Amino acid sequence: MRESIGAVRSRADDDVRAGAGSVAGAAVTGAAAALSASGGVVGMG
Repeated sequence: MRESIGAVRSRADDDVRAGAGSVAGAAVTGAAAALSASGGVVGMG
């Protein structure tokens, strides 16, 4: 089964977008966790 180049290319674009979205989401989550952790330490100190 051969796929058209357009179909392959559009699926690759979707994969790239999904990957970038999950990386950005992880970065935002990590930054929020780091901020809340440091805020907690500062608040307790």
